[in-house]
Amino acid sequence: GNPTVIRFVYSPHTVWAYEAGLKLTSFDGRLRTNIVAFRNEFTDLQQTQQIGPGSFATNNVGDARLDGLEVEVTAAIADGFTLFGNVGLMDEKYKSLNPLADAAVFGGKRLPLVAKWNFQAGFNYESAPVVAGRFKVLLNTTYKQTGSYYSVVNNQLRTNGYGLLDASVGLATEDDRWSLTFAGKN
Repeated sequence: GNPTVIRFVYSPHTVWAYEAGLKLTSFDGRLRTNIVAFRNEFTDLQQTQQIGPGSFATNNVGDARLDGLEVEVTAAIADGFTLFGNVGLMDEKYKSLNPLADAAVFGGKRLPLVAKWNFQAGFNYESAPVVAGRFKVLLNTTYKQTGSYYSVVNNQLRTNGYGLLDASVGLATEDDRWSLTFAGKN
């Protein structure tokens, strides 16, 4: 409703990303663990800001940081059978926020689209050629769970945590040139 929105100009936002990690392999390569810690520093964060009564436009509204830790483990339990899992933890906060920013006006304290935690677990199985001596059986299942998060910058809409289950079964030629897979994704 405000023509000023059309002419509103904002600057790019910048992210400085820092990451440190460790990759471990043991038991003759059958167990692999990856650990990573990271920090993202946002400057000139782009979000909506009030520019007049009832009018909001994208603007540079302040600075924020996001810290996280991810751990991933993959284990080859037997020939062709692998278990995997990972977990992620995140913590975020505004370092500074323009008082006219949509988040500040409505009391939003958390960055949007950032769940505090998530995890995933599953398995992959690939048989030796068994069907007519030429085709191998492929099985896969993955379960993913994510915590709740705010869907908008003003923290007025919260998305509850949810889980997703994906699975597939298939046949593939020994050389992997051809495969037929039936998959269900949630």
